[in-house]
Amino acid sequence: TGSTEGLIELHDLIAILQPGTVVLTIQTTSRKREAIQFSMEETTAEDVVPVCPKGSVSENNVCDWCLNGTFQSGNSCIDCGVDEYQGEVGQTACLVCEAGFSTDGLGGQSVCVKDGVLEELEDAVSGLSTVTLAVIAAVAAFLVVVIVVVTVCIVKKEKSTDCDSALIPLL
Repeated sequence: TGSTEGLIELHDLIAILQPGTVVLTIQTTSRKREAIQFSMEETTAEDVVPVCPKGSVSENNVCDWCLNGTFQSGNSCIDCGVDEYQGEVGQTACLVCEAGFSTDGLGGQSVCVKDGVLEELEDAVSGLSTVTLAVIAAVAAFLVVVIVVVTVCIVKKEKSTDCDSALIPLL
């Protein structure tokens, strides 16, 4: 079983043990066996705390990986700073955006974007009228319909005359 599931089972086992001396033998992932002896009067189920792998933190005795845009620091997952990113889960540091890229003033990001790209898109869209946007949307919809009809004809392997007759009303 995984380390978290094994710890939950161990926690439950310790909770039902009677007072006295207990010898616990654990086989690690390297196949090395280790024996641990303890007295139940000294140890309770709450004393069993997981040792989480790097890039994860313990919450309620369960290891959780730090998500994209964060990194592990101590027993916390911290957001990456402005112009820093982390695109992978379970990391212990953030990466700095390359020259010409940024997080647009935001922290906790999983990617950097090219400087000025968002502003260029906003400027381009804000400069278009509603009519222009509607025409662009209609043309895009028409192209999608044509592509679907052509794809269906190819998949069905119909005669070219049948496909031509299906396209004529669209044109």
